[in-house]
Amino acid sequence: MYSQIPTSGAGDFTVTRATSATRVNASGYIESAKTNLLLRSEEFDNASWSKNATGINTSIGTSGIQANVAISPDGTQNADRVNFNLQADLDVGLSQSYAAATVGQVYNTSIYFKGEGTNIGKQIKVRIKRLSGGSLVLSDATITLTSDWVRFASSAITLVASNSGVNVIVSSNDATDALIWGAQVEEGSSASEYIPTTTVARTRFAGVTVDGTSAINIPRLDYFASGGVVGCPALLVEPSGSNACLQSENFLTTWSPTNISVTTGTTAAFTAPDGTTNADLLTASASGSARIIQSFSFVSGTTYTYSAFAKAGSGFFGLTLENGGVASGAAVIWNLNTVAIAVSGTAGAGYTLQSQGIEDYGNGWYRCRMTVLLGRTVAGNMRANTSDGTMSSTVIQSASGNTVYIWGAQIETGSVATSYIPTTTAAVTRNADVISVSGAVSGSIGQTVGTIYCEFAFFGTPTSRSGPIYLRQAGLRGLSINFAPSDSPAGIRFSSRNNGGETAINIVSGALQIGTYYKIAIGYDASGTAAGGSQASGVVAYVNGVQTAIGAFRVPDAAGLTEFRMYGANAGSDVEEFNGRIRAAALYTTRLTNAQLAALTT
Repeated sequence: MYSQIPTSGAGDFTVTRATSATRVNASGYIESAKTNLLLRSEEFDNASWSKNATGINTSIGTSGIQANVAISPDGTQNADRVNFNLQADLDVGLSQSYAAATVGQVYNTSIYFKGEGTNIGKQIKVRIKRLSGGSLVLSDATITLTSDWVRFASSAITLVASNSGVNVIVSSNDATDALIWGAQVEEGSSASEYIPTTTVARTRFAGVTVDGTSAINIPRLDYFASGGVVGCPALLVEPSGSNACLQSENFLTTWSPTNISVTTGTTAAFTAPDGTTNADLLTASASGSARIIQSFSFVSGTTYTYSAFAKAGSGFFGLTLENGGVASGAAVIWNLNTVAIAVSGTAGAGYTLQSQGIEDYGNGWYRCRMTVLLGRTVAGNMRANTSDGTMSSTVIQSASGNTVYIWGAQIETGSVATSYIPTTTAAVTRNADVISVSGAVSGSIGQTVGTIYCEFAFFGTPTSRSGPIYLRQAGLRGLSINFAPSDSPAGIRFSSRNNGGETAINIVSGALQIGTYYKIAIGYDASGTAAGGSQASGVVAYVNGVQTAIGAFRVPDAAGLTEFRMYGANAGSDVEEFNGRIRAAALYTTRLTNAQLAALTT
């Protein structure tokens, strides 16, 4: 799984996740799938591009376009020349529309341009606008041509009620022609890496580009490491999750401000955890409670985890879940300069603050999170606050002028802040990562003698039996490393199960260390004995270089172990979802020596 694009089809894992997702990439930024919504992004002579004769000199080339006349930024001769009729109407020229754009979404466009001869230093115009319906929404820009390729990126537009589609138009009242290449329209406030298209829109995620508008079933190699630095990549495997917080990156809409202003910007200070300049700045306009609010309906008996990314300004940062008037609720304030919780608390009945935390995502950004068990059903609110570090009951206080940067709000059920899920006008669900291989791999699994190795970390304490490795045969049977929350004491264990029953060996006892990587190696030999942990032991377990357990081994049934899953356990429903990161996994068809097991896990 360290290879994003396998070099051979033999034994490749099947990754199933029928939705897009995010990861931390090798540059340390939170990466989501990006889609170029324009067709024929390098073929401006194609009919996908409209040429209005008022703005385009259609008597030259193919309807005003001379194809493949120059070397483009990708080093091949595939750049086109567009020939203009000089006129001032920005609505006529070379254009393409994307009809499926949605209300409330943000769109930007980017195109490469280069000047030639006497047109160097002259100007062309680019307009991105709503295609039809509702109020006019547009962004205009003037580009001065140079002798080098320059990627123009527009200011973004947000479609409002009754708007339909977006339209991009290139025109000029100054330059008679320009070289053009690599046009892109995408969702979001900033241009991402260029994605070439032909007959369909194309999407890129985690180094893989696919046809269509979603990046499903792509493994997530995640580079997140504590301390805000890029670490060793790990396979990110999570259960399904949903972000019910709307407009998770746009705090000017859906969120209601009180005693606070929300400011956007394009300077480096506004660079968000995804590398774009789409963070917002919250500034308290009065002393007291300075906050932005989004309504939310809480359900009794449900655990919620509320999180947001914050960067220090002149004040503290706070999050609150409350019942609509703060007569009861839970609140946490973080000091982002010391990376510590300043104060937390609850008021009234029905709110149990189970945990709170902070994680460093680099570049001054921290993900602040709080987990609350609701004991009441209520139409309440989520709040994000600037703060002076104090609260009255659960009302977070601020001095006038206190500031903090914010991005990426998320509320989800459960006790874990899972990987970030961007939203706009509706809640978004990320499906579970289901990763397995069967058939061709069965010869790589030791049926009666072998070794299993895995380095992994849990995100949160599982509520059902789950784990990172499951060597499966039909009927809830096989070998697995899993966590059993119902065990006493609960811990990580190795299970071998056949038609006659299950033998489980506790290999890590005590409290599960969330976020801590475990290196675990299991050596098993059906002909051996567990007594004394000798070379011939039935099962011997090593964790982080130390032998932690010995035990008996149940031989797989005659059908054999035929599937390798990076999730689940050989019990329960057989499909329990793992929630964590897997740095490495390996199978051996021989029983490694105890010394080798110790070295492998050190």
